[in-house]
Amino acid sequence: MNLEADIVAAAAEAMSDDELAAAIAVLHAHERELLLADDLDRAFRVMRDKFVLVSIQNERQH
Repeated sequence: MNLEADIVAAAAEAMSDDELAAAIAVLHAHERELLLADDLDRAFRVMRDKFVLVSIQNERQH
């Protein structure tokens, strides 16, 4: 992971399960908006952050 992903992971670790789920939903909606606006670079950055959060959520469930 890079520094940015480490920061996102640290913030996600501090979230409750409900906060984490809400953050994932917000990032997903924002990613979709960016894709529809053809802003692929920003959409990819949001996607990376969402992936970090989803990975943490999956770790918690196992």
